[in-house]
Amino acid sequence: MNKQLFLYQLCDSSFPTGSFSHSYGFETYMEDGTIHDAKSFNKWLDCYLHQQLCYTDGLAICIVFKAVVAGDFTRICEISQYLEAQCLAKETRIANQKIGQQFLTLGSTLIQHEYIKTYQRLITTGELVAHPAIVFALLSYAAKATIDETLQAFLMNNITTLIQNAVRGVPLGQTEAQQILLSYQTKIDGTIATIKTLPQNAFGAVAPGLEIAQMRHETLFARNFMS
Repeated sequence: MNKQLFLYQLCDSSFPTGSFSHSYGFETYMEDGTIHDAKSFNKWLDCYLHQQLCYTDGLAICIVFKAVVAGDFTRICEISQYLEAQCLAKETRIANQKIGQQFLTLGSTLIQHEYIKTYQRLITTGELVAHPAIVFALLSYAAKATIDETLQAFLMNNITTLIQNAVRGVPLGQTEAQQILLSYQTKIDGTIATIKTLPQNAFGAVAPGLEIAQMRHETLFARNFMS
């Protein structure tokens, strides 16, 4: 298996995880006028990358990789539970569950690993709830990708999806969207460097404003996205 091509497959827009249905709170900022163009969306996306993905999903992937290497599946279960518990916004929590489940259901048919099977069994019995960061880390490890390659692919996938959702929502022009996407290559590399230096007790240090916007989305009068 070519690990790079496998990661491309997981991150391709045709891989059916349902992530195109979610704004992760930026629609709330659209509703109140905070996000209204490319510049204002880019500002939100910077915050989402550096203040949420970095300290939750990104750090979780790093911890999971180390746990797999150490043969510590209990630690993987703990991080999966922490990801579920620290996500205070109901819609975002449900979005992660659905995307994680779809990732796991399809991904487990493409590549096999002992920990993927065990994680899937615990999801099936209701002992754990699937999370996309955990699933992505396990699939990527099984494909023999490195932590850096996994983080780069996962973060870029999230950023690409949100930008394409903003094309439909804000809306952004396709040229603007590609310019924003290009600018995130350097930002993602910087975020990976930060993640790798974070202590594990930094896990879940999310900016309250982002979480509040995700909570408020549930009560918007009209919505184009599920979260």
